[in-house]
Amino acid sequence: MQLRHGWASFELLREGSPPYRATVSDSTDVFRVLVEGARLVLDTGARQEFSFDNEPGEIRWTLEPHGDSLSLRVAMHPEWGRGPGEERWTAEEIDPRVFASDVLSSTAELISSLGVEGFHRSWPSYPYPVAEVEALKEILGTS
Repeated sequence: MQLRHGWASFELLREGSPPYRATVSDSTDVFRVLVEGARLVLDTGARQEFSFDNEPGEIRWTLEPHGDSLSLRVAMHPEWGRGPGEERWTAEEIDPRVFASDVLSSTAELISSLGVEGFHRSWPSYPYPVAEVEALKEILGTS
């Protein structure tokens, strides 16, 4: 994940398929939402759905646990919250711990490259999700 001038870009990779790339605006607390979504999937085993503002429209992620694996669906909604949206990317049989580790790693790389002050300058609407990152680290057993 990258941060540029209040917008966040992410890239999803799946073997045998082209990557999915998207950029979302600063009207969504992207980093907290992703970290918390990954934590909740591991902690509760419950389906998680969250959205990012794409101006116009929304990008909606659905994380669906299936026993020891996870599916991820990304849909584009031209109008916020309306209709089922157009599927843009899916993946099945994802290891939830690997997914959560990737989210954590991307977030750690971001703060490492920008620093806390740089993060706040680039993303002034939302603080760096310290508590959420620490909670995810605890579940993953990392420091």
